[in-house]
Amino acid sequence: MDIILINKLKKLGNFGDHIKVKSGYARNFLIPKGKAISATQKNIKNFKNKREELEKKSLKMIKNLQQRAEKIKALGEIIIKAKVGKKGKLFGSVNAKNIKNALFKIGIIVEKNEIKLTKNMIRVAGKHEVQFNFQNNITASIFINIIPE
Repeated sequence: MDIILINKLKKLGNFGDHIKVKSGYARNFLIPKGKAISATQKNIKNFKNKREELEKKSLKMIKNLQQRAEKIKALGEIIIKAKVGKKGKLFGSVNAKNIKNALFKIGIIVEKNEIKLTKNMIRVAGKHEVQFNFQNNITASIFINIIPE
């Protein structure tokens, strides 16, 4: 299926690129998420007319992502309290949802899929580095300090 990218996407292309992808990927992910539009003659004509407006919208989104990344970097470290057993092992685990909730309490909104842990969850107390991967190759990282309740 031929599509026109509205956002810069890793491994696919930049804003405005006219590319061919599998139809299921386009119909089920790219188009519903607003990352691309189908490349019909009508859409190509409208895209050329609205390109400047879409570029401004895309730049605004990138600026917002950069501001969120800067806020996260400025934190440096956040503390999460959890039940800890002997030898520093957690009862349960700390996962992306727990980190998302801890950041929300501080006033920073992130999506669960933007949080990248080395494993899917953290199972021991102490400091752990967490990466945040936003769109357009915008990244940030902080340390999560897990302490006993």
